[in-house]
Amino acid sequence: MEQPTSVRDPLRETPAGARRLLDEAHRILRSKGASACTVGAITKAAGLDKSAVRYYFGNKDRLVVSLADAILAADGADEQRSIAELALEEDPLHSRIEQQRARITGPDAITFLELVPVMLRHDELRRRLADWLRHQCEMEYTVLARCGDGADRRLRTLASVVQAIVTGLLIESVPDPSLDLGPVLRLLLSMLRRDPGMRGDAPAEAAAEAPARPATSDRRSPDASIPRRLEQPRVPDPLNDVPESGRRLVRAAQRILQDQGWAALSVSAVTSAAGLDKAAVSYYFGDKAGLVSAMVESVIHDENVDDIARFARLSEAEDTLEVLFAQHRRAASAPTVLAYFELIPQLTRDSRLRERLVGWSAWYREVDAYALALHSGRPMSSVTDLATLTGALGDGVALRLAADPDADVDGTFSLWEDMVRRELSSSS
Repeated sequence: MEQPTSVRDPLRETPAGARRLLDEAHRILRSKGASACTVGAITKAAGLDKSAVRYYFGNKDRLVVSLADAILAADGADEQRSIAELALEEDPLHSRIEQQRARITGPDAITFLELVPVMLRHDELRRRLADWLRHQCEMEYTVLARCGDGADRRLRTLASVVQAIVTGLLIESVPDPSLDLGPVLRLLLSMLRRDPGMRGDAPAEAAAEAPARPATSDRRSPDASIPRRLEQPRVPDPLNDVPESGRRLVRAAQRILQDQGWAALSVSAVTSAAGLDKAAVSYYFGDKAGLVSAMVESVIHDENVDDIARFARLSEAEDTLEVLFAQHRRAASAPTVLAYFELIPQLTRDSRLRERLVGWSAWYREVDAYALALHSGRPMSSVTDLATLTGALGDGVALRLAADPDADVDGTFSLWEDMVRRELSSSS
């Protein structure tokens, strides 16, 4: 098996004192989160004076860059070892999926999520993250190229699909350890095995480029007598009983989070932006956590209600899957994506909010399942795993675009849409 490009070791010549600082920063990041990684906390844990940060790194910013660099490099080296282990496997594709399952549920998953918003708000680290994501795609391609004999470009696009889905599943499973990855990953494995790019039977001209959408006459139009009678998923409105003053707080919090990030989202900043007294937060929402919950839920509610209504209104001549994937494309490049990645680790570490976050993810899966059921005429319960994979792909692509806005993701979405059509058609 061809091995991917080797990952450089950024700590090869790092002094012992600097390594101690990085090790403690990594430990604090994993156990307490990015907000706890202060100079005082890191140096105290390392048994060093605060001046050690300046001595070894120049300032905290360079320490953060070195920490992120070390974590990404270590992960890349682990992945290379994992790929090397597949060289002797009779079924490397199955073994690779099992490796990914362990990675998604591993102890470093929360560390990665904590690091994501830090990297996305830092120009240098954002480029490092983009490079790391590209290298992940390269490693997936290495496995697929051994198992498949299709056109090279299709296999590379398929590798980007796998990478995006795995990243998205990690994002969803960290706050929700109960998410059953077994059937979801088995479905992914099955879809990969049956893809024309893996079997080598795709037409050469079609395989060379991103798969084209099928002609309208070949699309599976929904049967108006069955799918349109599906009960629409219910998304409760968190602001249903909140007066206008409370809604002003929510809108102000949304603007601050999007423009300045989680660190700027204080009670005083929100109330000042809304032109209200600090007591308004406790009066309407109990505390800051309650405000954050209402803020996120209101956005999710509006998005999901609009999406459900749009699917329900589609005529028989319209293609439900085309509409679904157009929505995922828009969501992946939306300006609110950065705020979304900022919120996930914060909500995950709050026991009260983590349960709400899990519920919000379930809403999105239900919307995707509703669209898939409308398209295929199958019950929503039978397409839940496919909806989970589709949502994960959207999250993974969103991270890729946040790190590299110029990344070409059209082929990734188009290929997955092609795979979903084939899956729904073959299992109907």
